[in-house]
Amino acid sequence: MTRVVVSTPTWVIGPILSGLFLARLLLPDGILTQLTIGPVDIMGSALIWASLLWMFSIAYESNRKSPPALRRSIIPVSVGCLYGAAALPFLFYLAVRSDESAVAKTFLLAAFPSHLYVLYFTAKQFVTFTKGRRATFVQYIGPIFGLFYSVIGVWFIQPQVRKYLGSKR
Repeated sequence: MTRVVVSTPTWVIGPILSGLFLARLLLPDGILTQLTIGPVDIMGSALIWASLLWMFSIAYESNRKSPPALRRSIIPVSVGCLYGAAALPFLFYLAVRSDESAVAKTFLLAAFPSHLYVLYFTAKQFVTFTKGRRATFVQYIGPIFGLFYSVIGVWFIQPQVRKYLGSKR
């Protein structure tokens, strides 16, 4: 699955992320009752899942194709992606819609550092792979912002991902 994502053209991934983002912005909230998940929640969740899948694919393939000396454990980023994919959308819904949401807000706040780690690991490992040596912070700060703002960043990062990771290396 990760090989398919990293070799997918930008004109496919870009509209998916951008379309989910626009649908999230344009769909009216409150079409359904307050006790059910509305279309805004569904589009927001789909956007988060698509972004995490995209980032995990880049991280996994960058790590897999790096020389053994530059590889890092993929387990923490896998846990971060799984936690974010499972917790963020549903806990976002609970934190916003529930009166007694202290537990949901706590889990939501705990998901934020895991998302930051996924951004850090993905950007650093991708730049490390492309440079062939350990990347410095200055070298991977741009990709961190591109991944964080994935709706825009996909248009800049995915062509590089296809160039370096889409080929049979």
